[in-house]
Amino acid sequence: MTPQATSTLIDLLGMHAVGNTGNPTSRSAHQLLLAGTFITGTRALVRARMSMSSTGITMELGVRSESPEISRTVLEVIA
Repeated sequence: MTPQATSTLIDLLGMHAVGNTGNPTSRSAHQLLLAGTFITGTRALVRARMSMSSTGITMELGVRSESPEISRTVLEVIA
C-alpha cells in the first residue's frame, strides 16, 4: 500500500489516524483506523481496509458514530 493512499483518505475525511495506522507497512494490504469529532461534537470512527492489485486499490469502509446521520455522511463523502 502506498503512503499516498492513506494520506489522501485522511485528508479527504479530515480525521486523525489512530496509532501508527497512518503509515502502511505492507505493499499489498493495509488497515487504516481513523477517529474524529464533527463540529456538532459527535465522535466518529472509521476502519478502512485497503488492498492493492495491478488494477488499483480496493477499499472496504466501516463507520461507527453516535449518530446514524454522521455515519451516512462520512460514507457519502467517499461514494
